[in-house]
Amino acid sequence: MTPCSRGPLRLRHLAFAGLLPLLAGRLSPEPLPAQGYLNSTSAADCVVTFNEVMYHPAGERAPAEWIELHNPMAVDVDLSDWRLDGGVAYRFPPGTVIPTGAYLLVAADPAALQAATGLANILGPFTGALANEGERLILRNLNGRLMDELTYSDQPPWPVGADGSGASLAKRLPASPSGPPENWRASLEIGGTPGRANFPETTRPEPPTVDVLVGPNARGRWLVPESAHALADWTAPAFADGAWSQGTNGFGFDRSDTPPMTRPARFYPLESDLQDFSGNALHGQAQGNPVFAVERPPPLAGSLTSLRFDGRDDTVTMPEPVVPEAYTLALWVKVAAVKPCSLLVLTSGAGPQTHWSHQLRLNGSGQFEHYTFDGGQNLVTSRTVAQAGRWYHLAATARNGGSIRLFVDGIEEGGADAIGSLWAGGDRWMLGSSSGHTPNLLDGWLDEVAIWHEEIPDDQLATLAAGGSPLTAGGLRGLFATDLVLPMWNLNSSAWLRFPFNQAAGLYHDQLLLRVRYNDGFVAWLNGVEVARRNAPAVLSWEAAATDERTPGQSAVPEFIDLSAHLGLLRPGANLFAVQALNRAPDNDDLLLQVELTARRGTPSFKASGLAFSELPAAGTAPFWCELVNAGSSSVALADYRLRDAQGRDFPLGVRELQPGQLEVALQPAPAPSIRNGDRLFLFSADGTWLLDAARVTPNAQARASAGADQPFLRPDQLTPGAPNTFRQRDEIVINEIFYHAPPTYRQPGTPPETSTRTVLRWDARWRYEQSGNDLGTAWREPGFDDSGWAAGPGVLGHRTGALAEPIRTALTLGRWTYYFRVPFVITHPADPTTLQLRVLVDDGAVFYLNGVEVFRQRMPEGAVTYATPAINIGDPLITGPHTLDASPLVPGTNWLAAEVHQWHLDSSDIVLGAELAVAEATVPGTPDTPFAENDEQWLELLNRSDHAVDLGAGASRTPSTSPSRPTP
Repeated sequence: MTPCSRGPLRLRHLAFAGLLPLLAGRLSPEPLPAQGYLNSTSAADCVVTFNEVMYHPAGERAPAEWIELHNPMAVDVDLSDWRLDGGVAYRFPPGTVIPTGAYLLVAADPAALQAATGLANILGPFTGALANEGERLILRNLNGRLMDELTYSDQPPWPVGADGSGASLAKRLPASPSGPPENWRASLEIGGTPGRANFPETTRPEPPTVDVLVGPNARGRWLVPESAHALADWTAPAFADGAWSQGTNGFGFDRSDTPPMTRPARFYPLESDLQDFSGNALHGQAQGNPVFAVERPPPLAGSLTSLRFDGRDDTVTMPEPVVPEAYTLALWVKVAAVKPCSLLVLTSGAGPQTHWSHQLRLNGSGQFEHYTFDGGQNLVTSRTVAQAGRWYHLAATARNGGSIRLFVDGIEEGGADAIGSLWAGGDRWMLGSSSGHTPNLLDGWLDEVAIWHEEIPDDQLATLAAGGSPLTAGGLRGLFATDLVLPMWNLNSSAWLRFPFNQAAGLYHDQLLLRVRYNDGFVAWLNGVEVARRNAPAVLSWEAAATDERTPGQSAVPEFIDLSAHLGLLRPGANLFAVQALNRAPDNDDLLLQVELTARRGTPSFKASGLAFSELPAAGTAPFWCELVNAGSSSVALADYRLRDAQGRDFPLGVRELQPGQLEVALQPAPAPSIRNGDRLFLFSADGTWLLDAARVTPNAQARASAGADQPFLRPDQLTPGAPNTFRQRDEIVINEIFYHAPPTYRQPGTPPETSTRTVLRWDARWRYEQSGNDLGTAWREPGFDDSGWAAGPGVLGHRTGALAEPIRTALTLGRWTYYFRVPFVITHPADPTTLQLRVLVDDGAVFYLNGVEVFRQRMPEGAVTYATPAINIGDPLITGPHTLDASPLVPGTNWLAAEVHQWHLDSSDIVLGAELAVAEATVPGTPDTPFAENDEQWLELLNRSDHAVDLGAGASRTPSTSPSRPTP
């Protein structure tokens, strides 16, 4: 560069990211050269972003590579058929959804990563491998559109610590762009943080991950002891229980004369939360703001609250993973306003306005209805007319090949309606929603909502209507899965239970929770150590009895016991949870013990210190040394840390306490070979689980002007091991002027084209039609199809008893699912651009094709349409449109408009098809807009304020510089 004389020098179109640190008031210490860095943000949509990458696992284990994506959006994102490109390749399978705020892992070896972390739903394997020296990763959606892009490197300013230490490349803030390297750092935790926040202290709180160690349906072994001989260690994991009986969680018996009650697959008592008390943990999720009201049906003596819906936006959704062959629905309802609304309905992701079945609802006359779908509509309507302010108990049953029934306050009303096969397309239940034929949301209260995957007897429905609970109205029978009455009743008050479970390695938990239903007492052990007891005597024998008795109602409500103080008892691999169930007496008529043990994942705490690299000599220095500094505010014990190179060789650190600001020089032990150019150095916690700092050795010495692991390495003027670092500083050149935001080019509107519109199909156009009731497939839509055998007639075509906006000119016959229609029209020379405008009169639904290509559909479901696809029912058909059609299928000359009209039901009383098609063509072309455009001109003006020339391309001044200062580490 030409030497700068005294006066300003203007530099245009410079990269500010590189110059501003160099020119901030004076020439600062010379930074080390950056490599592989393009500080740009891509044009990606970024609805899903790269969040963490394990590209160089410790030990060069390529199968341990993985990529983590994050959804920062407030909505779930469907990743079906999206793909990863670049250094690796992977296509996401259909049905892949990443929920709002969640993380998704794609691994080279999903099974190995799952075994190491305990995480489920890990995708992969991907093909290819992640290069250690740097890689480009691309995320595209199903249409190939760029969604995010990351090009990482292992050279500064990219973090060195992610290259081989065992730490991952982790984004500092999940919502930040993926391109700039300053948005990334090496993970603090060795192994990274797959499936959770990289740095929880910088991100919003997230729902914790909970591992189910012993689930509600877990298998266990049990024994009713006859004596304590040789069994004192039965709670230990190593105890041999192969001779014990096997059973499913939920152990007990009930000899009372209480009539039995079938256990529900779902039960929502709605007592201050939306928890599922069936034991299946399929909890509800509220939309809007339904509130828990201190209000209950009079027969429910044990209920405290019900759920209040405001009729505006309040609903509740519960997942449904089962496709049952039968069902029973039961709930209590009180309405504040009588109007057609849905109380409980099965739907799908399309929503209850599109897909609905298995429905309890209220019609416009105030009558309760039970509706289900088996290819057609099945409906039972009550005699009872609901009154506002009064509680009613509703129940409904249905079975494949059987009938649907409806019960109001325990009494069957409306008669049964025969059905075929129940609809199998639902995956969620909804409370209080608007649905098909029920356009309003519930304004009222619901309580005690229960769902069975079978028909339950009429007498049990009457018990519920009288105030019985779905869980306890039949005593304890619905709460236990393994019956112990024969081996236990009148023989022993105690039963021994053992639940083995496995714990994945590398997991950290901060909470251990026991959820237990019991009658009458118990004592629990984790890996042989007692952790909980209730109603148990101080001295526990093999035939011990509970010290108190509990009612079935008390036993049905789970008790939550915090066992977090015993987290240290968990171990990687095999574990055992053992329980001694206690009855009040050997001849007591009921017993229950059901346990659920869960552990919440957390972030292990490590008291971060300021220990970091401060100065390093050039590669090849022998013996090699590293200068460390305590940049923190408190002392650190060097014995708590480990300094290691990438080959696994340690530098002795000693055991002394390093005070704030103090330096420590660690020497490489002889006769180890010297550190080479490009070798990496890592500063770990002593146990190897945390990475504090990392550095890469270069051909030149390097040092930090400011102490700290996040500070850049600069080139010092001399090495000062054990003393503060020094740098030659220059102050002749300063920034004098900055031009950083040039005025943009503002948008100039264009002129619209002049168009003329003419009608090419009139309402009375002559159509060919086919109404035989046969399935014609798809060939009939094509322009060359031979329709000479079809009937013909002017539009409007159909059958209708009521008045229409256009008269029916050709009569059609009722009783077909689908009717087919074709009509030609001529456009000699289509202009560019050409717009087609379609007005239609249709009953019930239709799909329109232009030269074989679908261009419009009305009141038809999404997806493929077959002959038997039902339309969506309407009332009186009206003319709709104009609808703008895609004109690209047009050809010069004869074109064909084809339509298939579908009925919503074979018994529909109307069929109507009429259409008017107009073409709008440009006669005078318009002019395009001149878009808004930023002006990217930028420049800096430098001023030499000294009395001598300065060579900006040289490493030193032509004249002696001022005395160097010594920055404080």
